[in-house]
Amino acid sequence: AAIVDDPGGTPVTQKVTLANLLFYIPHFTCKYATRDLSAVAGDVAYTGAGFTPKMVLIFGNLPNLANRGSFGVYDGTNYATLAFFTATGTNSSTSQIIYTGDDATWNSTAVVASMDSDGVTLTWAKVGSATGIMNMVIVYFR
Repeated sequence: AAIVDDPGGTPVTQKVTLANLLFYIPHFTCKYATRDLSAVAGDVAYTGAGFTPKMVLIFGNLPNLANRGSFGVYDGTNYATLAFFTATGTNSSTSQIIYTGDDATWNSTAVVASMDSDGVTLTWAKVGSATGIMNMVIVYFR
């Protein structure tokens, strides 16, 4: 197969450039979103990617609660999440993309329900009286 500048193609047909190797520049986009953790559990669509992602990274924090946040990745099959809390340290998980709370009395979690044509749908769950607004940066990868 000929090697051509085909960013949407297969690795065999894609032109290898330093930028593509280092940054995969044309293949991701970032969006900002929020989630009110006191809202009822359920599905929420996050849009604006412009394509169906194959992998999603989410960085989230709770600015009204000191030192609470979550970093998670989902590759279409597997999760890897690291959460941090003021009172109880950190928590890691392989079963959700977001995990935040105090780990003892309340938490809010999200799993990927679907990778959609313009973003991702997350299914949110909560335990106890989860409160606060989570600020999120969502990175969508082709």
